[in-house]
Amino acid sequence: MERAERVILNSQARKQLAVLLLLLAVYLRLNYRHLSMSTSTSISKYPSMLRAKQVAALLNCSPSHICHLAQEGILPRVSIGKRAFAYDPIDIILFSIRGF
Repeated sequence: MERAERVILNSQARKQLAVLLLLLAVYLRLNYRHLSMSTSTSISKYPSMLRAKQVAALLNCSPSHICHLAQEGILPRVSIGKRAFAYDPIDIILFSIRGF
């Protein structure tokens, strides 16, 4: 059996890995919450979706930057009302892997 080699990550890779792990934790938490409760708000129709403020906190940027990325078509979003949007955690993970 071969001995596992230690992988040394640079600071950028560590940050990306931390973001990915955090997004995965949020995604799993949202899905678990969906199974255990139901509400009547519009976002409850999309239990695993995140709002711009949540995405901004995860990616360490402003909510207006998230909205700008979505308007430019760089970050996919789903309309959940006339002026409300939500973001799929999987799309956020893919976006963070590709880079900002």
